[in-house]
Amino acid sequence: MPKRDGTVGGPKPPPGGPGRGSEPEPTFARPQLVVKFARHEGLDYADGAESRLDALGIGPWNQLAHDFAGITLSRVFTSLSPQDLDDLIARAQDTAPSERNGDRYRGPDLRGAYFVDAPHGTDLDGIAARLLTWDSVAAAYVSRPGPPPAVDPEQNTGWPREGQRYLRAARDGIDSEYAWTVAGGDGEGQRLIDIEAGWNLVHDDLAGHAIPLPLAGLNDSTHAGHGTAVLGVICATDDARPGLGIVPNLGKGLPAGTGVRVVSYLRGNATDDTKFGRAHNIADSIAVAAANLAYGEVLLIEAQVAWGPDAVLSPVEIEDVVYDVVRLATAAGIVVVEAGGNGRQKVKDGLAVDMPFDLDGYKDASSRPVLFRDDGNPFFRDSCAILVTAAFSARTEDPAPNTRLPLMPFGRRIDCYAWGERIWSPWSSASGLLHSDALLTSTSGASAIIAGAALSVQGLFFARYGHRLGPVQMRALLSDPEYGTPPDPSEPKHIGVMPDLRKIIDVALGLLPLVYMRDFVGDAGLPHTGDISSSPDVILRSQEVADPQAAFGAGSGQEDSQALSTAAVRGRTNYVYVRVRNRGGGTAANVFVVVYWAPVSTLVTPEQWTEIGMTQIDEVPSGDVLTVSPAIEWPATQLPPKGHYCFVAVARVGQRPPPPPDSLVTMARFRAMIRNNNDVTWRNFNVVENTGNAAGEAGVVILQFRVGGAPREPEPMQFVFWSGLPDGAEISLVAPLDFVQSVLGSPPHIELDRVSNRAAIPLPIHGSFTLGPAPIQPGLRIPMQLRVRIPAELRRNAYELHVRQLWRGDEVGRVTWRLVPLRA
Repeated sequence: MPKRDGTVGGPKPPPGGPGRGSEPEPTFARPQLVVKFARHEGLDYADGAESRLDALGIGPWNQLAHDFAGITLSRVFTSLSPQDLDDLIARAQDTAPSERNGDRYRGPDLRGAYFVDAPHGTDLDGIAARLLTWDSVAAAYVSRPGPPPAVDPEQNTGWPREGQRYLRAARDGIDSEYAWTVAGGDGEGQRLIDIEAGWNLVHDDLAGHAIPLPLAGLNDSTHAGHGTAVLGVICATDDARPGLGIVPNLGKGLPAGTGVRVVSYLRGNATDDTKFGRAHNIADSIAVAAANLAYGEVLLIEAQVAWGPDAVLSPVEIEDVVYDVVRLATAAGIVVVEAGGNGRQKVKDGLAVDMPFDLDGYKDASSRPVLFRDDGNPFFRDSCAILVTAAFSARTEDPAPNTRLPLMPFGRRIDCYAWGERIWSPWSSASGLLHSDALLTSTSGASAIIAGAALSVQGLFFARYGHRLGPVQMRALLSDPEYGTPPDPSEPKHIGVMPDLRKIIDVALGLLPLVYMRDFVGDAGLPHTGDISSSPDVILRSQEVADPQAAFGAGSGQEDSQALSTAAVRGRTNYVYVRVRNRGGGTAANVFVVVYWAPVSTLVTPEQWTEIGMTQIDEVPSGDVLTVSPAIEWPATQLPPKGHYCFVAVARVGQRPPPPPDSLVTMARFRAMIRNNNDVTWRNFNVVENTGNAAGEAGVVILQFRVGGAPREPEPMQFVFWSGLPDGAEISLVAPLDFVQSVLGSPPHIELDRVSNRAAIPLPIHGSFTLGPAPIQPGLRIPMQLRVRIPAELRRNAYELHVRQLWRGDEVGRVTWRLVPLRA
């Protein structure tokens, strides 16, 4: 039965186990063999699945079981049903932005993850080696859990004020004291789940949160001191005792017992087969937590694994299945804070040698540097978690404060550091002593501080904007040197920065403007999947407007109008106006906008842009107020020939936008630019002779355009044609014969003209028609035309049609035409 504090008893670590000044044990629980099947068709996700492996052709299990007697399979993910796992993956697929290479996030195959259970003394590494020879196996490895990090009990009631200087202003700390003065900075309305081994959930400093029993796993009183200390750093309440958490009002305003929750990675009962402690399951614990958190809520992983022959204590995501589920959590929008591991000290030749985990130097089983964060490293594997290391505190004199503790991890993958020593926190003994204090150390304490900072920022952001930051946004903010405290100059390793909540409040969330131009009416300046070339905010006029703000800006009645532009008139100067908004927290001063023109094409990559000119807006107020720029004069001598064209506008606060970078040579990066940035937009326009526009021959309107290939590599593209024409109209696509035949062949309804090497495809006058995917060579521009015939009696009305270009299912370009009545 659980005790009053929600814990259960458990076996003690053996003498000489983890603790202050002792060498860490290589493992905390019995090692476990994990296998991840890449191919498991027909295999139900259930314990005992090994009985069907041979019959399904997945692998020669019977031979393996003969050579290693007593082995069986059991699911890694046991706390959620297979359907719950699928639902979590579907949620992540709907939520996640594109991956680093531009591909959509697809989610892991969690139903392929099993433990290979074996009798004590079985050669687990030997089984893993055999499994890796199977074509169906993506990964097989021995998971060696590291010990729960140490916490040192204290009985000094005068310590807390000095031991909580991490709450004070930089460079000492993260300046929680300042965050408490701003709405949301105390964690109100935010949620946390902590993953570790044990807690005293009714400790004096935590009781106000009404924390329920773990969502999964066993709350082991042996380790209650550590979990209690971690939660104390984050959210100790403002009671009669002197200590206070970074976000003491965490969860305020939410239903009781939902603001702070816990998941234990300890599972099952201790048996003779365990080395000590209990069976562990970190991956399943993360999945449970992810399923119980919403977008922008925070998950803290207080765990580590032993890696390599020296059992160096390392971040849990070096294990393949754990990485999969950490990435799944962040893809679902959850902010994950992960301890970087506590290294190891080992005696060699009579000398104590520090062995921190070097993330840059780490290589996986295939010798790939998966943790080396570098644009040139194709093997880098980013879970999008905030990875944390630990540094000396502000009270340290030698070595300097804000330098790495000797055993703590380092490398470019580290995002943040924080105090890793002398951190005061509440503590609880295994017997449930409620009133003690502790000194939390190493990456445990540092990760707790960073998790507290994330919750504070989330509360601040939510109070101001009504929604939460995503995991990548939060990581970028907390790890940005602009808003944090860099390490001491004497620190030679990369350890990230310690967040400075005052800078984040005053600069990032308070004064930093967020200027954007709409891609379509209804665009709120956020990444989206809507139109990308229907901006109402680029306006072409053949005559200068005396007061553009009154004509087109806020209060004009024309805020959402798409019909403000006139046709460009050759032979005289034309004028371009741009409208911007600012959804940030302060006035944007000196907003520069550069406008380009490009040939009409469904794919308008930067090498096709020709600059028209630049304009400057002195001030764009906050509050999403539509603000109109001064005119950009477009001299008559610089207009392109008669035809159909496209505007591209790029905005930047405080400086002229630079030309499109050379890095935009891949479709993935081009898509990221147009989808994820709110400072780039475009729209189509017409250039006509000043003598007017004549009807096409025999009532046929010919609309010329081009479709484009990717800048660098051959890529399959799709094209979607949409028409909104009246009954009795006709429309056809005229395209190069070889292109049409490569996509459709030569069906009888297609008109072929082998002399001109063209083909005509009739299109529906209502609705859409999809062509492709069609392989297009890099940089190729294929000329096409739409031929539209409208009955004479219906030409007095206006009609619209467009063609969209899709790459891997996402729109990357569009051409829109509006056919208007001919002038008399």
